[in-house]
Parts: sequence; C-alpha cells; structure tokens
Amino acid sequence: MSRRIRSDQLSPSASTVKLVGQSERPSARFIESPRLSPAQVYGILTSIIEVKYPCGMDLTVTRVLPAKAAEAWRSWTDDAVVRRWWGPTGFTCTLADLDVTVGGTSLVCMSAPDLGFPALYSTWRYTVVEEPTRLEFVHNIADASGTTIDPASIGAARIPRDVRHVITFEPLDGEHTRMAVTEFGYSSHEQLALSQQGLEESLDKLVELYR
Repeated sequence: MSRRIRSDQLSPSASTVKLVGQSERPSARFIESPRLSPAQVYGILTSIIEVKYPCGMDLTVTRVLPAKAAEAWRSWTDDAVVRRWWGPTGFTCTLADLDVTVGGTSLVCMSAPDLGFPALYSTWRYTVVEEPTRLEFVHNIADASGTTIDPASIGAARIPRDVRHVITFEPLDGEHTRMAVTEFGYSSHEQLALSQQGLEESLDKLVELYR
C-alpha cells in the first residue's frame, strides 16, 4: 500500500506526494522455512521488493484555470503560450519548439543567469496525446540540439533522467478546467522536493496569465 498526503481536490491549487513501496512488506514465511538458507531468503526477498514493491515517489500538482479545456490545453501545446510561463521563479523560457504528436519531441529552454543557468534545455518526448484531455511525455535534460545529456555535466545532478509526466485537463463548469500534472518515479526526497518547488512556481506563473 502507499501513503498519500492529500489536499482538497476542489481548491485552486493542491499537491499530492505519493510514496510507493514504503509500508508494504513481503510475507515472513520465507524466513520461517527451515529449508532455505539465509542467502536464499535474501535473494527471494530482494526479488520481491524490487519487482512487486519498487521504491519510488510520485508528485501531483493541480491548478484550476479560469478557461475551457481547449484553452487550457494550449498552455502546454502552443509555443507562444509555453514561453510565457515555463520555468520556476527567476527563470524565463527562451525557447519552446513544440512537436506535440505521439513519438514527437519538443525542445524547451529556460534561462536564469543570476542563478547560474544561462541556458537549461530539456526535451519532452510524447507517448500520449489526447486533445484536449490528456498529455503524456518523458522529460530529459538536453543540449541545444535536443540530444539527451547527463544533468551532472551542466551542474544539475539533482535533476533525474527519464521522468514520466502526465497532464490531465478536466472540465468543471464550462468556464473552468482542473489541470493536474503528475511526475513519476523520483528516487529521493531531495529530487522530489526540488521538482515540487519548480513545478509549483511554474504553474503559479501559468495561473497568472489568466488574471
């Protein structure tokens, strides 16, 4: 089972941190069996934990946008709109070259020279495009040509690789849309906290576009 920290889904902004594999434990019957050596027990338990109970943490942040779903969809798929909000506080988006198709890859760049990041490129490789309700992509740090690189090579070692993103758009009353952004598979609390801060600040900038 997983442990969740939940907030009111109807609030304009909410975050959920999902911890996977923290509380479930395999049965102790393997340990009690006299026919298994300690090494065998260790091997069995390790296999169960790695396969059935993978360790990982997921993050969900939601915002209610005063816009219809089709307009909210454009906030992630229109180059000009993405450039107006992408990036946390202190960053500006200098490039958004979007190819929002299944199998397509977008290249985006955000810049914060005062924070030591004159140009931070990343790619979004799309696996699901269901306009205007669902968008899925895999995020990676890249160079200016869109080639995936090791984040550590540019001083961003805390940014993980191959982070799956799911964005959903839920119409509420015809004039508002609940947008939920979920990022999957963080391996440390430090990574999770860093991403949550950046995502929260970025989405706050998006909400400001509608005011």
